[in-house]
Amino acid sequence: MDQEQTIQDVMTRVVAVVQAHGVSPESLSSVATHLASVTAQLPQWQRALRAAQPREELLYELSIDPETGIALCLVSDGPGSVSPPHEHHTWAVIAGGSGTELNRIYRQIEGWSRRVVEVERIALGSGNTLMLTEESIHATEVIGDTATYHLHLYGKALSRLPKFSNRTFEAVTDV
Repeated sequence: MDQEQTIQDVMTRVVAVVQAHGVSPESLSSVATHLASVTAQLPQWQRALRAAQPREELLYELSIDPETGIALCLVSDGPGSVSPPHEHHTWAVIAGGSGTELNRIYRQIEGWSRRVVEVERIALGSGNTLMLTEESIHATEVIGDTATYHLHLYGKALSRLPKFSNRTFEAVTDV
């Protein structure tokens, strides 16, 4: 990155891309590339924000665009943190900063409303990105003994989403 960017600079660019091109694989890829370049600044942004302790999950809301509702968060998950399979009800782009988080991607089992089967695993670390659609279902697990710091960009503020327990699924191994 040529120059240091503020959180507002990042949001201005992200909102401009989404407003100009809509939400598509191409526009989210552009946003993901930009977020990955910004992760070099995470140490500066996280100075005042403590890292998660083992099995703790911390979400720091950095900015919410008042017009679109797009939300940028810094997330720190402690070693041993695991989330169940869940959906967001909005698109998301995650850019790895430090630490490693294993993302399990799932698909719903036909005929079952809240059961899913794993279809892919993606390790998200420094410089890696993950794009999730509104329909994507994933689970996370921190790998190693270091807390993560990752940027999470959501199409809507998490406070506008249904309660987390209403967005979770049961993972099964055989169908």
